[in-house]
Amino acid sequence: MSAGGLVKRAAAVACNVLGAPEFDTLRRLRRIFARGGLPAAAERSPEDDARIAAFTTIAELLRILDDFRARVARGEAVRLVAAEQPSERGRMRVEITIEERAA
Repeated sequence: MSAGGLVKRAAAVACNVLGAPEFDTLRRLRRIFARGGLPAAAERSPEDDARIAAFTTIAELLRILDDFRARVARGEAVRLVAAEQPSERGRMRVEITIEERAA
């Protein structure tokens, strides 16, 4: 590895992009929403449906954030992009991608 690459990698490792307390809060929320198990679909209450939707959303968000953090730590020149999605009542669409930074 070149000296420049080594410096870049060391800087990325030193700067944990998920080090802010808000990300710990997301992890705690994921654990909180995971409690209670997964009742059969026919037996789910509206509260169960809401808990499952919240858990799934937070878990997927943390998955891509962890992937992003790992790639930054490896020294990859990437950025996280949240695409604007049209909002429609009763539906949420989110597209978040990890993209290479332009050189």
